[in-house]
Amino acid sequence: MEAGKTVEVYFLRHGISTWNRKAGPADIGSVMNQYGIGDNAAAAAGVDAGEWRYAMIRCLNQPGNDLLRDDPNSPPPEHVAPLDKLLTDPPLTLDGKRSLREAMPTNAALLHPKPFEAIIVSPMLRTIQTAAIAARLLPCAAQCKWFLDADAREENHAGWIDTWGTASHAELRTRAMSEISCADSIEENTACVVRIPMQESAVLTSTNKHVIQQAAALSKEAGGLHAFLSDINRPLCATEEDAESAVREAEFWASVETQDLPFTYRPGGSMNEERLETTLLADEQVQWWAVSEEIEDVRQRVLAVLQSDAVRNATGPVLIVTHSMFIKVAIDTLVGESTEWLCTAEHPTKGDPKKLIANGGMFMAVVNLSDCSATEAALTAWR
Repeated sequence: MEAGKTVEVYFLRHGISTWNRKAGPADIGSVMNQYGIGDNAAAAAGVDAGEWRYAMIRCLNQPGNDLLRDDPNSPPPEHVAPLDKLLTDPPLTLDGKRSLREAMPTNAALLHPKPFEAIIVSPMLRTIQTAAIAARLLPCAAQCKWFLDADAREENHAGWIDTWGTASHAELRTRAMSEISCADSIEENTACVVRIPMQESAVLTSTNKHVIQQAAALSKEAGGLHAFLSDINRPLCATEEDAESAVREAEFWASVETQDLPFTYRPGGSMNEERLETTLLADEQVQWWAVSEEIEDVRQRVLAVLQSDAVRNATGPVLIVTHSMFIKVAIDTLVGESTEWLCTAEHPTKGDPKKLIANGGMFMAVVNLSDCSATEAALTAWR
């Protein structure tokens, strides 16, 4: 690598996943208003509307949160077990797919990327799906090289199943192609069915005074609590346009898969382990994510990806399809006082220091590979 070499690196956050919507696909506040337990009911009870609404949201999220546990090899709690495989390494929702298709032309118009010479993808299901959608709608070189790199994964929070990966390559390939080729979302639709009785139990056994009031009010409505939860979990209906897009994306991803993508990982996701390389088509079963890690581990992973051969040997722009915390740490690492901020989006050092990039948003940095600093940077949208 020549001294002072710079590479344009674009970090793309995945689309909305079933974990991001673990209470259901509907707008909960709107459905609460529809059933008479929304803002007007909060005002009548003399309660802050946000506090009132959040009490129900937290209750509806409870089945998903009950799945959180420290050991990926331990069984989930029996009362929520059917939901476990649907929220571990979660797929995109239909809304997530649609919003990505809308966001990519906007990202391209704002950042004007030249054709990507390399695409690095976190081997999580939602990022693979995102890559299959995005790469069709963004400029890519004819000989664009693809890589799966587990160092580009999400930050592994202790117990958070959405940050666990799929250990079996065969299972990952099957899940990816099934969800990519589906007009809507197989696992989202299944979750919408199995989640209702779990949420019903959570509401009826809640000790939160606001939820108790809300449940009492729902019992007087036609259909009661079950009807309310059915509307919370009513899946979006796929259109003919969704089906046509899915066909094209599946064909595209099938062509990418034939390249037998290099798959780089560290055993157990530990930064103390060397980076090993296999391929997506290999018959492997390995835990490539960590059970828990610190922000410094994520920063080291960001640097490892930027110093990888996929980036250093690139002759043009590189796209990294990844996650919110990985991108936040990349921004914190790369953007300094000397970085020229090229967009109207708020500078990372201003406003809420915890703000994250939006689902489907893109961060661009001209990275000096000798010191991993950004000479120029831009971002399309904060969440």
